[in-house]
Amino acid sequence: MVYPDVGFNLMSLRDANLKSKSAEKQARSAQDEVDLLRADVERLLMLTEALWMLIKKQHNLDDSVLAGLIEEIDMRDGQLDGRVAPNKIKECPSCKRPVAGKRSFCVFCGVPVPVEPFER
Repeated sequence: MVYPDVGFNLMSLRDANLKSKSAEKQARSAQDEVDLLRADVERLLMLTEALWMLIKKQHNLDDSVLAGLIEEIDMRDGQLDGRVAPNKIKECPSCKRPVAGKRSFCVFCGVPVPVEPFER
């Protein structure tokens, strides 16, 4: 007696096993990336704190100055929400047309467009 469903079920199980292993690999890769990003954030926090301590000592400032500047930056988009306002669309210095994204030149006239230091 032949059981055609058995062969199909074995193939389905093998495919499911391969998909499962692929998903596990992707999950490990994503976790590794998250761990690296967390380490980067921690390092940036230490660097930022060290820079503020240096500036604060050299210029006799207190934390309220920094807090005020943070609030000023946060409010650029009109909302005190702990987020930096998205960059506005740049304008070509030559033809005045909009320059989308992070392009460093105008797609219409080819003129270089300055990139802001904190552009995202």
